[in-house]
Amino acid sequence: MIKKLLLGCFCWVFFLVFAAFPVKAQDKSLSLAVKGGLTYGKFSCEVSGVDGIDESYKVGVIGGISLVKQIVPNFSLESGLYYVMKKGGISVYNVDFDVTIHYFEVPVGLRYDIPVQGQIKPNLYFGFYSSLKISDSCDVSVQNVSVGFDPDIKSSDFGLSFGAGLEIANKFTVDARYDYGLVDIDDYSDLSLKTRSFLFMLGYKFY
Repeated sequence: MIKKLLLGCFCWVFFLVFAAFPVKAQDKSLSLAVKGGLTYGKFSCEVSGVDGIDESYKVGVIGGISLVKQIVPNFSLESGLYYVMKKGGISVYNVDFDVTIHYFEVPVGLRYDIPVQGQIKPNLYFGFYSSLKISDSCDVSVQNVSVGFDPDIKSSDFGLSFGAGLEIANKFTVDARYDYGLVDIDDYSDLSLKTRSFLFMLGYKFY
């Protein structure tokens, strides 16, 4: 069911993007942008019967397209399609796990454009995201010896997404958001793993 929903989201975003070009001349409330930047994330980890788990942040990358449709003055619906690399470090009993997950991510949310004068327009964003896993990997280090390990990550993720942004001269964008995963993404029965990621992006608006 989740895969079907994600596939539907992907198809919907692509339909909106390609349909937007011929209707743009009549619809000035529609905007398309390309965005890219960095992620700074970790994984919230709980292991049954284990205390003293250390979680560390790691840097990844993000890039994709964003589509914004104004619904009423100052309020818009925003969606898009992104490639997102989410990384994090976990240390348990002097064993270090470095986890990397590659996703296709579709955010859907409400954006509020704060009414101000000038070339710099701030906005606030709140919504949800759905992610479909492309691949994953995990490096395990014990006493300076590193080996590969199958993290057994589930095929999808879902969570909240919120943050703020700027539009500069109606051409350039700056976004800072936070993805808060709501579901356990690991298939091991005694392990709970949830994503926690900051997203920092710069963008260019085509229209």
